[in-house]
Amino acid sequence: MKIIAVLTAACFAYLLFSCIITAVKIGNIDGIAKAKHAAKLKEARDAFVKDLSREHRAFTEEYGRKAKELEREKDLFREIRSELEAEAAAKKKKNKPSAPALKGPAAAAVK
Repeated sequence: MKIIAVLTAACFAYLLFSCIITAVKIGNIDGIAKAKHAAKLKEARDAFVKDLSREHRAFTEEYGRKAKELEREKDLFREIRSELEAEAAAKKKKNKPSAPALKGPAAAAVK
């Protein structure tokens, strides 16, 4: 009887041990799959960040060029405006009628 009990206990221990080993292997396979998936996600994220960085750099460069162009145009318009204002002031000064010569009693009053 003792031999049967010992054999039964040994078989039970072997089955339990086999189940634990199988569970560990399945868990390890699952862990490997998760690790591969995480690596793929990291690779995809890195590629996305790289593309986004490249697009941001291109946008920033384009924006910088446009800003410089607009600043040049702004300066040009300021220059043109100042020239036009100077011309208008010169015309206004040129066309300004001079004071008429006073005659008679008014001339004596002014002196």
